[in-house]
Amino acid sequence: MEEIDKPVKTVKKSNTKKILIISVAVVLVVTVAGLHWWLYKTDTDADKKQDDKILSLEKSNSSLTSQLAEEKLKNKVVLDGPEITLCPNLVIGTSLSDNVQASITSGNTAALEGYMADSVNVILAATEGIGPSTPTAAVSAITSFISDATSPWNFALPAATLTKYSSGGYTQYFPTNAEVGKSANGKVISFKFNCDSKIETVFMSVSDELL
Repeated sequence: MEEIDKPVKTVKKSNTKKILIISVAVVLVVTVAGLHWWLYKTDTDADKKQDDKILSLEKSNSSLTSQLAEEKLKNKVVLDGPEITLCPNLVIGTSLSDNVQASITSGNTAALEGYMADSVNVILAATEGIGPSTPTAAVSAITSFISDATSPWNFALPAATLTKYSSGGYTQYFPTNAEVGKSANGKVISFKFNCDSKIETVFMSVSDELL
């Protein structure tokens, strides 16, 4: 009997399909993983740049703050009392100077209120009072102080006298641009102005011998 040859089995198409699916899946996994890595690196780089920028700004701000503090210290004098800010380049106008002087010589102290800062430091020699005051309270203190002063008031004191005052224990109340007057019976008053040409400090002494 003649033997019949058996047909050779071929690779099934289903196996090829499986391999293709697996390959596509691997490619997708690698692609997704790569995308995640790229996004992570991008976010990390962006965060680092942001952090570096913030750090740089903080350093810059700290440097500017330090510089500002140093500049303020150059224009401040503290002498057993309130802190005084000086404006060495401030020039008091003739009109302001005349009006301040007139308010004392005429006794019309109410006029001073319009030339004062929102807060006025009122100092009485030897007592170190009264401290920060409203313009109204400061005017009241000045009125009381000059009530027993003897005329005339001299606001054109010799340079030697002003140097003596500014060299004593109350030097911070006698800057070169202060308005300083002395009554006939020795009372002394000094008006110190802020950088806006407003009276910020009023210093009073019942006698020039205390200066």
